[in-house]
Amino acid sequence: MVWGVKGKILCPAGCQNPVARITEAKEILKNLSLETKTMIVLPEGNDMIIKSFANLPKVETVVVDYMNVYDLMRFDNLVIVKDALSKIEEVYA
Repeated sequence: MVWGVKGKILCPAGCQNPVARITEAKEILKNLSLETKTMIVLPEGNDMIIKSFANLPKVETVVVDYMNVYDLMRFDNLVIVKDALSKIEEVYA
């Protein structure tokens, strides 16, 4: 885990079992101690994960290809799925 200026930046390993329910999404955030505004960066669109986090009030998901600086600055925490990290390096390096 890397501590950023504003909050936490986490890079967990890729999801082996996609999050299927909002209760599972809440549990993941609770286990990571993320209680403030959080952005989750995914390597590619995954409707199941996006829908699971969509109804949580302080959470947004974004695919690497659509990520921008404004979005990054609006959130206190950034969770980057490990597979997305290599794609970020590829797209933005």
